[in-house]
Amino acid sequence: ISSYKIASAIESSPTIFNNTLYIGSYDGKVYALSASSKEPVWAFSTGSPVVSKPAISKGLLYVSSTNGYLYALNAKDGGLYWKVKLEGFLKASPAVYKNNVYICDSKGYVYSISSFSGKINWKIKTKGSILASVGISDGIVYVPSGDGYLYAFNAVKGTPLWKFGTTSPVFSSPVINNGVVYFGAENGEVYAIK
Repeated sequence: ISSYKIASAIESSPTIFNNTLYIGSYDGKVYALSASSKEPVWAFSTGSPVVSKPAISKGLLYVSSTNGYLYALNAKDGGLYWKVKLEGFLKASPAVYKNNVYICDSKGYVYSISSFSGKINWKIKTKGSILASVGISDGIVYVPSGDGYLYAFNAVKGTPLWKFGTTSPVFSSPVINNGVVYFGAENGEVYAIK
């Protein structure tokens, strides 16, 4: 058993790629650690707690912070590639799909952002806070919202496709398997939608 001590609490789940572990912390930093030696490779400070799981694609690490910024960092050295300020704070983890990053915020917005430029392709507002991550499959983005609905949007254009209502807030990240969308709600129900 080995460990590396970070100065603050950790709520973020780690991402591992190419023998490097990436993880956020309440001290506002995202750390890159060697998965074999546990020694630090680099650290990048956002200035506010990072509670979400980073996402990595094509050499870029995407990090959402509670300061409302989404960051794209060079995964090798932690250099800032771009950052974009969103409407609310970010607790949800980013998801990458076909050269776009999908992220939700506390004010109920879901965004599609170019993974290379940081340009916002589209954003749509729901009526509740979104604290969980989206699910994406076959060109459809599934969005859980505190307003009690699970939404489905076209990943490219953001066109609303449908929404499914529950009797309580939805703070569970959806999982898609064999065309079925699974998620839970605050009412204790687990739903499967096809």
